[in-house]
Amino acid sequence: MTDMEFKLPFVRFMQNKPDTKKTSQRSILQELAFVSLALVAYLFWPSTLDSLGSYIAFGLWVLILGQCVSLAADNIKTYMLPTERIYTVAAMSAAFVVIDAVVYNSPILILVAMGGSFMLGIVPWLVYQLSTGKWIGGGDVRLAFSLGILLSWQFSLLTLLLAFVFVILGIGVVALMGLYSPKQRFPTSTIWLAAVFVALIFGETILHTAGH
Repeated sequence: MTDMEFKLPFVRFMQNKPDTKKTSQRSILQELAFVSLALVAYLFWPSTLDSLGSYIAFGLWVLILGQCVSLAADNIKTYMLPTERIYTVAAMSAAFVVIDAVVYNSPILILVAMGGSFMLGIVPWLVYQLSTGKWIGGGDVRLAFSLGILLSWQFSLLTLLLAFVFVILGIGVVALMGLYSPKQRFPTSTIWLAAVFVALIFGETILHTAGH
């Protein structure tokens, strides 16, 4: 499996040349996750897709999603995150915001993205500093700042809440399976990615429902 194939899961799926049976099974699950999430994003996309610019922005989001699925798969397997790929996600997220600002003629979206990045990143940064890297790693902090670009400060707060809920649920499931131990490790970056996806796609609905 080449580095390029791992970065672009949909390309690897088209090539369909896994190295081993185990790699094949993992790849298929990764591809199914990517396709399923892309379909959910399309069906529930919070903005109207009614122009070339809006479709370009959505297409870029799908590319970001592909990177995130690969990052999640890597995080689940190794509990690590390649720094250069986090920076790739950050650059693509920034491009997404710029396109959105042009499409909707709203430069303020760039300031909103900066606020979202700060809001989502500052909490894991503080946790990282207070725990001296024992609870979460530097990759989690970089990923949070990068993904926060896609969110407003309200959605960033929602993402933090969702991430906390997902962690509690994960601990509960592991405990029910009798596998929990105080030294249990969790793929925290995958939890961040899941929380951001839910907040970005369903955030307006969740906040609207909570407001009533």
